[in-house]
Amino acid sequence: MPSNLVGEWFTGRQYDAAVYTTNFAQASSNSTRLLLNPDSSYVFTRFSSTQVASSFGFSGYPITCQMMDALIERGRFTVQGGRLTFKPSSTEKHIAYSPSNLNQGCQRYSATKKTSSGGEVETVPWTVGAGVLTLSSGQEAVNYVRRAPSPKPTPIDTGLDSSIRGEWHLGQILRPEDYDPAKTNWTEADRTSVIVKLNANFTYERTSLVVERAYGCNPKRLVTEKGKVAEKNRVLTFTPTSSTMVKLGCESRRTTTTRNDVKPYQESYEVRIGVVGNQALMLTAGGENLYFSRPAEMTSGTATSGLNGPTPSSAPSLSSPRPLAKWTASGTWDAVVLVEGVTHRVGVTLEDDSPRILGFGSGPVKFALGDSAAGSMNIGLELEEGTFELKAQGRFDGDKYVGEGVWLHDGKAVGHGTLTMSRR
Repeated sequence: MPSNLVGEWFTGRQYDAAVYTTNFAQASSNSTRLLLNPDSSYVFTRFSSTQVASSFGFSGYPITCQMMDALIERGRFTVQGGRLTFKPSSTEKHIAYSPSNLNQGCQRYSATKKTSSGGEVETVPWTVGAGVLTLSSGQEAVNYVRRAPSPKPTPIDTGLDSSIRGEWHLGQILRPEDYDPAKTNWTEADRTSVIVKLNANFTYERTSLVVERAYGCNPKRLVTEKGKVAEKNRVLTFTPTSSTMVKLGCESRRTTTTRNDVKPYQESYEVRIGVVGNQALMLTAGGENLYFSRPAEMTSGTATSGLNGPTPSSAPSLSSPRPLAKWTASGTWDAVVLVEGVTHRVGVTLEDDSPRILGFGSGPVKFALGDSAAGSMNIGLELEEGTFELKAQGRFDGDKYVGEGVWLHDGKAVGHGTLTMSRR
């Protein structure tokens, strides 16, 4: 028995050995295994996959359903020079069954099983070279390969929760030099902003520029921290090893500085995914929620901003492509703009000129513009603090719209927001 012939040989996807003999439902693609044993017995298994067009429930939404066939042939083989002879002793056929990972909405079918004994003896030329077994039959040749080596085990990650590692921003982020406690640039800021960097080795850096709102003045403070961070049960414990706090009060334009005065503190955390797939980190302490976003998720200018509050649980995920509905957006809509935890409820009337949308609204609404084909909507609001605009990207779906985008103030990006609308 040639030693280079014995063992497993494959075409197509390679599954665990048990899949080819008992756990047939675990296979979900075309695959063939030829097992040649040292005692001259063999097992030949072939999986064949077929895709069938179907529809989801009463919606009629098109889906694809899969059917599998399995052939298992057992017997004896002999080798004479360059020829290999297979003599079957039994054959099993499992016909038209559903694999384990069937698409949602597809009907599941059990296999129709057929067995037979014996079979046609077949002799084929064979060659082995460079890890490839070639079996020839007439004008056709099939190349089998050895089982690919198992991948090396992935090292266990013992660092900080990977979902929160990296840099997070809240508010309109300034230039790096504007956070230098040795300078006074930060005293000109009119908004709160925070930068948090969480490292895999349980270290952190945090810069907080806090602008308070008081009658007649706005006290400010700039706090920079470096230290250790620990995580347990979704709670982060920050232990500063160095810190600097600079304060600017109302009575004087002079600043006061204290060093290494920040005590350890805790914040619970939660990572959320927005309706268009963007990440948000929510830190909570003392009943106050702070919403951070990744710096790369801002699309306008150099500023970055924190995300809005929790998105509605009923909002569909727009990270998965779905076909755009073909209809008109014309009509009167109830709109909800949610930004930084603040909700603005307004009414808008839209005229859809396919694809351009023009509209107007009640109350603070200054304008409503969009594109029904692309799923974009821009809504301008005149608020107490000035003129704001939400540039949302989402999807019209029947009488509903869900989108998310950049919150602008006087043309500058200052945050993220969501827009949900329902047609009256």
